[in-house]
Amino acid sequence: MSVDLLKELIQQVLEKQDLYSFLQLYSVQTWNKIGFVRKRKGLRLNETTITQNLVFDFWQLAMASKLPIEIYESKNEKAHGNDLEIIIETSKGFLMFPCQAKIIQRNNRYGTIHHKNKNSSLYQMDMLTNYAKQNKGIPVYLLYNFYSNHKRSCQIEEEIGFPLDYYGCSIVLAKYLKEHFPASVKRETRKAVIPSFEDLHPYIASPLQNFISGLLSCNVDTWLFENEHSMDVIKFYTEEELHSNEIWEDMAPLASIGFVLDEDKELAFIKSLNEKSTPFNPRFRIVLPIKRRQGVLIRYS
Repeated sequence: MSVDLLKELIQQVLEKQDLYSFLQLYSVQTWNKIGFVRKRKGLRLNETTITQNLVFDFWQLAMASKLPIEIYESKNEKAHGNDLEIIIETSKGFLMFPCQAKIIQRNNRYGTIHHKNKNSSLYQMDMLTNYAKQNKGIPVYLLYNFYSNHKRSCQIEEEIGFPLDYYGCSIVLAKYLKEHFPASVKRETRKAVIPSFEDLHPYIASPLQNFISGLLSCNVDTWLFENEHSMDVIKFYTEEELHSNEIWEDMAPLASIGFVLDEDKELAFIKSLNEKSTPFNPRFRIVLPIKRRQGVLIRYS
């Protein structure tokens, strides 16, 4: 753990007070937290705990800061606490990213990436992809990382020019995982291919903060083209479609952050797969508008 790096990022958050700085610090803290737990007997940390902490911190920011953040909780009692929707506003509307969280294992691999639902013949990855397809979103994996090979970590840092700790939270497209690490069993080994940290980092997965800023800073059509996503299979949602209390409960109501909700305005809502008994049931929705209240989502130095 680099104490100097943590001090620098904490100071950066205090000075800039933007989401990019917060997520950068959160990624570094996640990296060090996993490393701390892995080096001590009797301590355990799973992706559900990290996700809950992330949701709580987003809720605090939505309630107490001037950052443009909204957070919602599903009204479906069967929603999974580890399933998320991250929704990011672009120049053409809001893009939905159904998100499955996974923590790296002690062997530096994502051993649960091919988890199979107990009550279904489908793999978790297929459930995520099906949910995204029916809601016209882009499925992603949110990875919680720590790489225990110190010597190799130093070599990678020399290659990329910044601390590997920034990958404490990273995003990889589910499409890439399905294509390169399928759940189907290899004939020669009778085992599915399990991705390692180095299979995805640093050139495939993006640090969470970079993933968000990249979407906001580039032309969204270019981003979709570069990531091989067809405009025919995704949807740009409107603000009105997102603000529905039919399915989602606002955890930081507009009235509490300086807005008055127009109760007479009838809002449309997104058709949820909860109605179709899908095994992927996101419990939380994090919405990142470009502008809300005061401040901006990403502030560059």
